Amino acid sequence: MKELYDLVIIGAGPAGLTAAIYAQRAQLKTLVLEKLSPGGQLLLSAKIENYPGFSDAIPAQKLVEQMQKQAENLGMNLKLEEVKNISQQDGKKIVRTFAERQYEALTIIIATGTRPSRLGVEGEEKLIGQGVSYCAICDAPFFKNKTVAVVGGGSTALEEGLYLAKFASKVYLVHRRGMFQRRKNPCQKSNQKSKNRDCLEFNSRGNLWGRRS
Repeated sequence: MKELYDLVIIGAGPAGLTAAIYAQRAQLKTLVLEKLSPGGQLLLSAKIENYPGFSDAIPAQKLVEQMQKQAENLGMNLKLEEVKNISQQDGKKIVRTFAERQYEALTIIIATGTRPSRLGVEGEEKLIGQGVSYCAICDAPFFKNKTVAVVGGGSTALEEGLYLAKFASKVYLVHRRGMFQRRKNPCQKSNQKSKNRDCLEFNSRGNLWGRRS
């Protein structure tokens, strides 16, 4: 007879772990499935300084470990398995994984999060959290008085550049085309508010290099 869970949570990032904490406190029999390791995109940052309760920046890995420990202390059952598909049978949800296992649940929470678009250039992977970031709002304070490049030519890239300009000494907007998308004269508009931005063109074939701290 298969084990029946009140709740199966797919994904063990901050949202999934938070859901697990609430579920365990509500005395729901809960299973969390994660294909890699707990933490999600939180682990793309080296340090976290915008999470309530910490007066100083906390290493992302340490914060994730504390979240996981809190959920486990309440009885969370975590399995590192990637979900293959979900179906429904006799009013129950059937979750199948690539480990050739299946779990039955009354309710499912999908907390798989999102995945940032990456450049796919040499050096990018090893410098994530060491100068390579995918969220200006999250990490801009770490780049205070530094030179920063924002890669992209859409509205999001321009907005991220404008926000970073509040902190960085210089912001380059790096784009592979000769003009930006959706907005007219973005460089001119940016320079009206701040003088620490330049607009450049670049060849999409390149690499990233740096020194890990």
